[in-house]
Amino acid sequence: MAKQKKQLSIGVIGLGGIGQGTIRLCPQLDYFNLVAGADPSPKALDQAAEVLAPEALFTDYRTMLQEVAPDMVFIATPNAFHAPAAIAAMEAGCDVMCEKPMADSLAAAKRIHQASLKTGKKFMIGQNQRFRLDTAWLRARIEEGVLGEIYALHTRWLRRHPYTEGMWFREKALSGGGPLIDLGVHVMDMALWLAGFPEPQRICAQAGQRLIASGDVEDWAFAMVRLAGGGTLTCEVMEKGFIDQEVIQVEIRGTKGGVMIDGNAGTTIFSTQEGAPVDLKPRLDPDHGGARERELNNFAEWVLFDKAPRVPVEQSLQIQAILEGVYRSAQQGKEIAVPAW
Repeated sequence: MAKQKKQLSIGVIGLGGIGQGTIRLCPQLDYFNLVAGADPSPKALDQAAEVLAPEALFTDYRTMLQEVAPDMVFIATPNAFHAPAAIAAMEAGCDVMCEKPMADSLAAAKRIHQASLKTGKKFMIGQNQRFRLDTAWLRARIEEGVLGEIYALHTRWLRRHPYTEGMWFREKALSGGGPLIDLGVHVMDMALWLAGFPEPQRICAQAGQRLIASGDVEDWAFAMVRLAGGGTLTCEVMEKGFIDQEVIQVEIRGTKGGVMIDGNAGTTIFSTQEGAPVDLKPRLDPDHGGARERELNNFAEWVLFDKAPRVPVEQSLQIQAILEGVYRSAQQGKEIAVPAW
């Protein structure tokens, strides 16, 4: 009987900030054998040379796939390259984990999914917010019924000072969009995941470039999504605005209680006991750094042992359809159906 494989050789495509962090994290994890990295930037390759030997570094990921043939790749390129890199990797026989969002467009995300089905290779988006300790704990409490029937999800990610000005995030050809596709994807995914992923149906949205002159993408967007069962999801994102401090919030309301996850104030569950309002404020460490480790391990356990992934590709397609719908609604100036995913 063949011995079950317990480790994956991994190549990293895209050696910017997240890619650099990944090549330094993988050698610390039992499931991974870091074998290669690829990026066209000489500066990125110089940084990666602190971890990888010169012969393991490539300017073209296609050459890496051909010469190294890793078991899996992690993709951390600008969004426009997610689909080409993922499809090439799956066609080369690699399973693929990819940084969010799934792609720069819904059409590209669909091509990734079709390639996964055609090749039989596994594909997962790295939605690291699902792997925080506090959100995992909260999801278990929601599944136990602490909030009752959920009917409203409200999300916000607002910045006073832009982090992306002058970077590829401001170029639509590379990013596909502005803070909606960069930040909104995180909070909307967290809210929908905690709520059991009710199906998005219709969208009404506005978006615009108001305070940042550089680039050709929005710096502000607001959307309301009608969900199956009569619920709603709202999302506001802002790359630069007149606020006291950065705001990252996910609020969920149900028939028995509500919860606010606040990046500054922590998590609070609001409920009623014996007719009196009760606020529960658990001391939960999000452990953002550990979330990266847990999401990589979750993917490895899916590939190696067929354990269920925490981020099914069908849910990532729904998120991509919402992003696409927000941009279409804002452009058309009316409420529209969520594009089919």
